[in-house]
Amino acid sequence: ILLNVGFFGVDAFLPLSLVEFRSISLSMAGLVLTAATISWITGAWIQARLAQRRSRRALVTAGLGFIGAGVIGLVALLWWDLGLWLAFFAWAVAGFGMGFASPTVTLVGMELSPPAKEGAGTSVITLAGILGIAVGTGLGGAIIGAANDQAALSMTRVALYDLLMVGAILWALVALVPRFPKGRRADEKAPR
Repeated sequence: ILLNVGFFGVDAFLPLSLVEFRSISLSMAGLVLTAATISWITGAWIQARLAQRRSRRALVTAGLGFIGAGVIGLVALLWWDLGLWLAFFAWAVAGFGMGFASPTVTLVGMELSPPAKEGAGTSVITLAGILGIAVGTGLGGAIIGAANDQAALSMTRVALYDLLMVGAILWALVALVPRFPKGRRADEKAPR
């Protein structure tokens, strides 16, 4: 849940932030989202190759770290007058992190399921992911919706919301990653 809260909670409001506070075109804001999509695919491809040599814990930790770094880069872009290149770079880093973490979380959910119940484990992971997206975007919508006029919709409000999403990512790192099977690699058999 926290993985999707942290990434999609920012992703949903990224175009609004860039258009309103950095005065870029909607097309350019869409290209920033595209950078994350391409890097997500790249991250998933690299994760699939590393899964044979690295533990699930290491892959999810790295993915969450990349997402957190990307969100922090966007917060820096909102607070300081930095170049637009940072938006592309930061969100590409976050997308790369999702490519690392998201497939790994799904695999762990399947591995921890009892034999012949892997489908139920996958369903739970999928439901948690959708719930995370809903909570992240709903929270952002509530914060932005609380601004009664354009003046109240400040860069600081959006940046603080983004930092809240970093908090969700950090909480996932501290609270959840240590609970993953320690040292497991894809070539090891799941306990039965």
